[in-house]
Amino acid sequence: MKRVANVLAAMSLMFSVQASAGVFDQADALFAQRENNLSKIAEARAAYKAVLGKSAGSDAVYAVQQLGKLAYYEGELLTSLERDPQRRTEIFADCRRFVEKISGERSAVSEYHFWKLLCTAFWVQSAPLLSRLGEIGGIKRYFDTVVGDDLEPRPELGMDARYMYAGFNRVLAGIYREDLSSMVRSGLPNRNKALELADRALATEAAPGQEVGGDMYYSNHRGRGEVLIQDGRADEAKAFLNQTIEDATALLEANQIPADILPETKAEVARMKALASRI
Repeated sequence: MKRVANVLAAMSLMFSVQASAGVFDQADALFAQRENNLSKIAEARAAYKAVLGKSAGSDAVYAVQQLGKLAYYEGELLTSLERDPQRRTEIFADCRRFVEKISGERSAVSEYHFWKLLCTAFWVQSAPLLSRLGEIGGIKRYFDTVVGDDLEPRPELGMDARYMYAGFNRVLAGIYREDLSSMVRSGLPNRNKALELADRALATEAAPGQEVGGDMYYSNHRGRGEVLIQDGRADEAKAFLNQTIEDATALLEANQIPADILPETKAEVARMKALASRI
């Protein structure tokens, strides 16, 4: 079973970097202009969906991955949970729909489950109470198929922990730290487990095709800071966030952040500054 899981994980990573030449040129060009630009985000989203609607295999997987990145950037980094929960809910509800386009791609288990977990978690944060209650049974059943009793991703699924810069550890840490996690599993929230996963995310090596590992994807740093805050360790959180902000700012000023994560890095630094200022 372990050998099968390893093969599936390797094939999943191949899917995440391969797409038909030329098919995504327009969409990728728009995606590259996403920084603080809602109109370009909307255009890129429409372009990827146009390809997704008539694709299968690696093209469909790539389209879903890029759509997921847009959903995360706009929904989590540009849209305020407090000021515009409706728009945030719409973005992540849309993500929950388009990810199902690759639910049958056996070699895309990492992509499918990562984006489904992430977008469902963010949707639950902002959705109206009645909407949450109406879907919680299905969400809980899905969670149980992906996460074992040990609060780890089920190894038999073959998901790769390196996908999206330690994405599974980051998303599960985010779920486990929140009070709302009690809706999907008794014994949650579990902030000790959340901190363990957050630390693991920061220590995760780069996947094939990625320039950096978990330590340079700053959602991992902000997530760790938020776990510390919710665990009542405000001073430790503030020191950690301020050091991270200093390190990331130095890399930004030296132009040492890869272009494919530059908008997200800038947004995360801004979010961490705001977070640290409130401690």
